[in-house]
Amino acid sequence: MASSIRLLLSACVIVVLLAACSTPAREVTVGRSHRLLEDSTRSHWSGEGARPIAMTLWYPADANTLETDWSIGPSSTRIWTSDRTQDESLGAD
Repeated sequence: MASSIRLLLSACVIVVLLAACSTPAREVTVGRSHRLLEDSTRSHWSGEGARPIAMTLWYPADANTLETDWSIGPSSTRIWTSDRTQDESLGAD
């Protein structure tokens, strides 16, 4: 009886994990914006100037917006690739 309960619990955990890891349907167009800021209260790692802060913002965009692939790393060895997003620098309003 105990092994049956363990088997049932294991099956339930697997089903929940598979559902959580599945790719959801995409219903919105996603915009992307990059910003480079400086934290003047902290010093740069080199010791000269303010510490840089790089950030990327994702936001809902107009449904008719042109989206492009976005990847990090050289084309031969991508470190990361996102779904298609609209890059603000490509002419967003």
